[in-house]
Order: sequence, then structure tokens, then C-alpha cells
Amino acid sequence: QNMITAAKKGDVVEVSRFLVDEFHQEYSDWYPEVDVAMVIRYIGDHYNNGRIFINKDKGKISGVTMAKPANYWFSRRQFLSEGVFYVAPRARRGKVAKKLLNELTAYARELDLDLTVAVSTGDRVQAKDRFFESNGLTRAGGLYVLRRADSNSS
Repeated sequence: QNMITAAKKGDVVEVSRFLVDEFHQEYSDWYPEVDVAMVIRYIGDHYNNGRIFINKDKGKISGVTMAKPANYWFSRRQFLSEGVFYVAPRARRGKVAKKLLNELTAYARELDLDLTVAVSTGDRVQAKDRFFESNGLTRAGGLYVLRRADSNSS
């Protein structure tokens, strides 16, 4: 059974292992070797300063996303910055990505912040465009953005 949960402190190591084992293995031709301590620090930072959402299927992680508030480099206004959005290949035909994105958008609304998702891997650009745009985000260069209702008034 697929189930999305917000990560608890004890999940940080399991999420780190999933991302090292699955994400990095899938994209090892693109990225350098992993420093596990850096991975754990990065995920811990998102746990402490934002939220991590995990999809488990039969007790095994099949997708993870995480985000935390950040500042634009040019403005005092904050936005919700996605730090990881990854679904394992075995789960890509299901609804895992949509469920994870729904959690991110709900979190952005809870904080009343714009959401920015930076999808930097994969080669199915048109499919990613369709997915994010059909879920209310707008492509802005290499980012997908969900604007809050009063975005232009700040």
C-alpha cells in the first residue's frame, strides 16, 4: 500500500540511504561520488528547517521530496524551495509523484509562500512540463513555480 508521511527524526538515515542508493545510482554518470556525511547534513537541514515527505510502498521508500523556506537572492520575500523531488523508476507509473507534489503544494499554502521546484535530472522534459503544469505550476526557465494568491502584492 502506498502511503505518504512526513518524515520523523529517525527517517533521516533511511531517506539518505534511499537517495544515495537509488537517485545517485540512476544518475551516477552525471554526478560525482557521494559524500554520505554531506547527504545526511543536507537532509537533516531540511528536516530541521522545513519538511520531508516520504512515499512508502510495502514498507520500502519509493519517493521523497523535501522543501524549506528560503530567500530570493534579490528580495526579502521568502519562498518554499524544493531541495529534492525524486521518485524511484519502479514507482514512476503510479501516482507517487502527484502525491508528493500535493504535499509540497499544501505545505506552501500552509506557509503562504510561493513554491519553486527545480527538476535538474532526467531527460523527459516534455513529460515533466505536462506533469507540473497539469498540477498548477508554471515553468520559468528550468524551474516550476506555484505562485501564492497574492504573489504580486509583496
